[in-house]
Amino acid sequence: MISFAFGCVYKRGQFMSIGNSVYIFILIAASLIAAVISVIVWRRRRSEQAVPFLVIFICISYWSLMQALMFISNKFIIKLTFANLRYFAIEIVPIAFFALAYEYKNKGRSLSLRKWIILLIFPFVCLVALWSDPYTHLFYSRVYLIDNQLKLASGPGFWIDYVYLQLFMIYGIILFIITYLHSYSIYRKQARMIAISAFIPNATNLAFNLDLLPFKINDVTPITFFVSGILLFYAIFQYKLFDIVPVARDNLIESMNDMVIVLDNRNRVLDLNLRARELTKRWNNAREPKSFIGMGISDVFTDWKELVEILEADTGKIPDNKRITYSFNGVTKYFHISLKGIFDKKKYKNGRLIVLRDITTLEEALNEAKRAKDAAEYANRAKGYFLANMSHEIRTPMNAIIGISDILYSDKLDSDTQKEYIRMITESAQSLLLIINNILDYSKIEVGKMVIENVNMNLKQLVSDAVRSFIISSDKPDLNISCNIGQGVPDYIIGDPVRLGQILINIVGNAVKFTERGSITVDINEINRENKTSVLEISVTDTGIGIPQDQVGRMFESFSQLDGSITRKYGGTGLGLAIVKNLVQLMNGEISVESESGKGSRFICKIPFDLPDPKALISDNNEKVQSSQSFEAISKLRILVAEDNRTNQELIKIYLKKAGCRFEFADNGSIALEMLDVNDYDIVLMDVQMPVQDGLEATARIREKEKDTGGHIPIIALTAGAMEADIEKCLEAGMDRHISKPVKASNLYSVLEEYGKLSIR
Repeated sequence: MISFAFGCVYKRGQFMSIGNSVYIFILIAASLIAAVISVIVWRRRRSEQAVPFLVIFICISYWSLMQALMFISNKFIIKLTFANLRYFAIEIVPIAFFALAYEYKNKGRSLSLRKWIILLIFPFVCLVALWSDPYTHLFYSRVYLIDNQLKLASGPGFWIDYVYLQLFMIYGIILFIITYLHSYSIYRKQARMIAISAFIPNATNLAFNLDLLPFKINDVTPITFFVSGILLFYAIFQYKLFDIVPVARDNLIESMNDMVIVLDNRNRVLDLNLRARELTKRWNNAREPKSFIGMGISDVFTDWKELVEILEADTGKIPDNKRITYSFNGVTKYFHISLKGIFDKKKYKNGRLIVLRDITTLEEALNEAKRAKDAAEYANRAKGYFLANMSHEIRTPMNAIIGISDILYSDKLDSDTQKEYIRMITESAQSLLLIINNILDYSKIEVGKMVIENVNMNLKQLVSDAVRSFIISSDKPDLNISCNIGQGVPDYIIGDPVRLGQILINIVGNAVKFTERGSITVDINEINRENKTSVLEISVTDTGIGIPQDQVGRMFESFSQLDGSITRKYGGTGLGLAIVKNLVQLMNGEISVESESGKGSRFICKIPFDLPDPKALISDNNEKVQSSQSFEAISKLRILVAEDNRTNQELIKIYLKKAGCRFEFADNGSIALEMLDVNDYDIVLMDVQMPVQDGLEATARIREKEKDTGGHIPIIALTAGAMEADIEKCLEAGMDRHISKPVKASNLYSVLEEYGKLSIR
């Protein structure tokens, strides 16, 4: 194309001056350079701002080429055609430049296709008018040739279109100036250079069209585009518009949750990202963050001395795991800090980049995990200690039971000695049972299976019995145990007598264990009564060893005992008080302790109880009188006992003989089924774990047969399985009731009496 231009100049030298030849050469060179830039930008067309930039340079290349061809041609009509073809680019360049400035200023938000169409409607109308003969005069009031150069006198349509397009150019330049003023970094230079590169062709074009140039030359707009194209190209590739554009900087750096700070070699702040500006604004009494630019770090971070000391030390490298803290309004924040030098192409250090990552959440999570780990380790140690201690507690009474049983079996003893040994066996067995019950009760509480009953009970009788049992069994002659029931305390309340008795026994037993001499006093007082609810305060005061103040908080922890030496001396599993606390809470009450080491303790329970209707009390008393008369209802029963253990068979035999029952034994569930087929029984006492066929399977078989016969025989579970899950399995299998081993005669008689009365009716 360049050789073609020179050829045209040579052939038409008689009418084409050297100046025009240079002019054409520059136009073609500008067209080629713009085309090359267009190809480069096309390869990065997916980058931010690439599309409007591509449109601009395609139009510049096209415009420059049409302008050159217009000068090279020697026919009037061809020159006019190329002049008109220029307008396709002239109409688009200002709008594309505005789109570029819009995206640059507004963080990559590009113009939608709809907006592009709206903005191009008027230029499109102008192009249609330009190429339509009836309206061409609106743009060219006069068209003529001078020295083979096409001269176009502008009409009113041209000036309207020109003003419209100039508004876009001017507004685009203003947007770049605004970006320049609000930028704190290298992109100030970029925005400034782009604004200048746009201003040069715009100003020269305006001066040319207004005939303000001091000398008469051709339209220099394409030539100025050649100059501005070089400047724009430099701005793009020197400052990496398509590699690290301001939009990417905003989208990446500005949206980071990390604080990003740029310092120069004199520790002055050059740049802060949004997160850093927000925090520094908060820390500096709402000062405008822009005012921090150029200030020293000690002036910006006045209250963050740890950060200032690190940055001013300038050791060159910070450990990867370096962590610093900052306290603001009573809240401590944790930050991870990293620091890197900023070097130019000649490897000279120009400043430093500091990144502060907020790791407060992570640090708190790690601290919480550490606390949980410590708690788990403590719990494991406590449970391990508990298991070892429980083993000791179980083996101690078992030793007495087995040892004294051997003595009773092998030695000939008088009656009083036998009674004493039997008493010792009974006490040891009760101690063993208490340990087992505590473990079972705690398991029920943990899984939420503990149920609090609400029945009428004689409060004074329950308290007296609990305290009297300790008075009788205590082997401490210097210990006085007493009970005081205050004025106004109701005789009868509605509650769970078993669990309330358990609370009293655990607290009083705890006091007896840790009090060698002095006194233990149980006080019952009514502290409030509203409608039919009485709030009772049950307190147990002792003069024992007491509890250190720093250990009081651990009193009610599961598996917890305050001192191993105390445990070794006094015994215990560490579950008693934990069970007491949970039982009190299940009764909607609260428990507290007052204690001082060496001066005794006071446990206080405050529990609300409903008061019964006096008529219900009379009915309950009548039922108790009737139920305590005799074994009349039980003696009429014929009972089948499915039990494989000989010792348990002997025990049940003794109980049933005493009640006058008729009974037979089956060693397993299969034999029980056979006996039920040939004999009539009123009730079945069924063990669960038996050989050949267990109690659950046998019960299920019995219920299956009853579906055909239509009968229903009561089946009572007699089993060592006392957990809630064990009871549920028995009931699901079809059993009617559950009695856990060791079987108490009173419990067995109570259940048998209930079914005996039903059979009589």
